[in-house]
Amino acid sequence: MHAAGEGPVSLLHVQKAQAVEQIIRKDFEKWHTVEELATMVGLTELQLQTAFKSVYGKTAGAYSREARLKYAHEQLEQTDAPLRVVCEQVGYPDPSNFSVAFLKQFGYRPGEIQRRRKASLPYPLPLRL
Repeated sequence: MHAAGEGPVSLLHVQKAQAVEQIIRKDFEKWHTVEELATMVGLTELQLQTAFKSVYGKTAGAYSREARLKYAHEQLEQTDAPLRVVCEQVGYPDPSNFSVAFLKQFGYRPGEIQRRRKASLPYPLPLRL
């Protein structure tokens, strides 16, 4: 496995990147810095970013943001949880920051999902990742 312009990534580093992916998915409410994640698995930040990008095709930060927003999208589609609650579940204490990130990721605002659901309009909206 290789990151763009990098040499091979060791199996140990791949396993540590996979461990970081599990840490990210385990608790969306907590945003970990790359430095924290690297320390947790015993790598430098550069080693982690190189290994993570080799395995997942994106940085740990981008992966974390996309995974959180996808989970939030699913929660808005499948539950009656208020937007503020969903925001908090995925680590966005400010709903306006969440809405901006959601719009950038999917091309529509989170409230559109709720409006469609309440009006019983067809599902799903296109999930753009």
